[in-house]
Amino acid sequence: MTEPIRQADAAPPSRRAVVAVALRGPKLLIIQRSQFVRAPGHYCFPGGGIEAGETCEEAIKREMREELSIDVTPLWPLWVSRTRSGYELNWWRVDFAESQPILANASEVEWWGWCSPAEFLSLRPLLPSNEDFMQAWLKKEFVLS
Repeated sequence: MTEPIRQADAAPPSRRAVVAVALRGPKLLIIQRSQFVRAPGHYCFPGGGIEAGETCEEAIKREMREELSIDVTPLWPLWVSRTRSGYELNWWRVDFAESQPILANASEVEWWGWCSPAEFLSLRPLLPSNEDFMQAWLKKEFVLS
């Protein structure tokens, strides 16, 4: 489970990560993690850790190239949350040319596809942080477009 970051949260995060939220009409870009990464087989948005010296924008571009072989444009930050294990998740709205072929890196991504919010929420296993993000979006804590 994740929680929104609040100013009163004094402990620094154990690690920072970025999460890419891409839309095609009403559908969201979703991946299923490969068996070779943390939380194997889980469905989630693409993304990953921010490396030392990287900005969120640089990290999200790198992660999308590594996972799906696409070049994205980070548009704006959506939400920041923290997992119970101490990860700070920086959720970003991104876009990319529809003409770009999506080629999953098998060492990181088992499957990818476009899902409606309802389809995404029905996938199992779903990373809890992603379910929390979707619930926050449905409560209109932020907008995607």
